[in-house]
Amino acid sequence: MVTLSLIEEITSALQCDRNATRIKKLLVCACRRQWLNDPAALAHLSWADLLIELYHGNASLDQLSETLFGVVKQLSRKAEYAQVASTLLSRLRAAL
Repeated sequence: MVTLSLIEEITSALQCDRNATRIKKLLVCACRRQWLNDPAALAHLSWADLLIELYHGNASLDQLSETLFGVVKQLSRKAEYAQVASTLLSRLRAAL
């Protein structure tokens, strides 16, 4: 079960990651099927809300992985975003 404190812990770690912007873009696309490049629009989105939305849309780690790497397959920078997806999965693994 995902608790608010766990979401906050994951959020804190992701915000400090050197690929935080890419992680957030990937989260938005995985959750809302929308790619955002606008820094102001990204800043207005809550990390916690996106993570909760991602959890609700994916019942298992396998499903979560399929969702994230499904987005990665559609991107032009597959190698960079595959690494980002792996980072995100490793952070989320403990919660699922």
